[in-house]
Amino acid sequence: MQNTDTFNIEKFIAARNFNLPEGSVSDGVLRHIYEIGKSQKLVNTVETGCGRTTVILSWVSQNHTVFAKVDSSNRDTLEADWMNPSKVSWTLGPTQKTLPQFDFKTKLDFVLIDGPHGYPFPELEYYYLYPHLKQGGWLVVDDIQIATVQHLFRFLKEEPMFSYDCTVDGNTAFFRRTAAPVFDPYGDGWWEQPYNLNHMPWKIRTKDFVKRRFPWTITVNAFIKRRMSSSRPAARQ
Repeated sequence: MQNTDTFNIEKFIAARNFNLPEGSVSDGVLRHIYEIGKSQKLVNTVETGCGRTTVILSWVSQNHTVFAKVDSSNRDTLEADWMNPSKVSWTLGPTQKTLPQFDFKTKLDFVLIDGPHGYPFPELEYYYLYPHLKQGGWLVVDDIQIATVQHLFRFLKEEPMFSYDCTVDGNTAFFRRTAAPVFDPYGDGWWEQPYNLNHMPWKIRTKDFVKRRFPWTITVNAFIKRRMSSSRPAARQ
């Protein structure tokens, strides 16, 4: 295991002969996460899935929690010589089961979503994690080139709770948590989300806007329809 003071990310990236599942996370993404961790204090961080990012986060986070399904690749990661294990806690099993059961006791400074990519699992992970991000915290979404994850990416770019920062190497998007209130995870409020309004067919959007902005028009229109109906001449026999 490397000493905290001597860990060198470039040596880590260059060491291609160790047992870690590299996945699709690029060297550029590793460097970007490392720079974030070195430039600001990351107390509590979370990652779904595991791999080379787990090693990086084990050195820049004071408390890093990993939600990962157990398989041979994950076991290799657990035993990786490059990791700082004293800073990492593991919640093993499918995130579809482990995230809903987990009791988050602190706000999070950094969240990386990189677990299962089949629909609706990226959004499920987002649902259980977004309420716990602190203002100014980072939300990172990997593999946005996959359609299911791209959908989440497009939503986040229009979501007031997050400010889009950048995409690294075309696959990994970085967002910052804004000061916007937490969207109620137990409510509905779809009409409050810009993504829904911006992508609604314009006829429906206009009609919905009129109803909400000028609710009295509904009563007036109904009154006019009733008067017109009652004033029509009776049909000839």
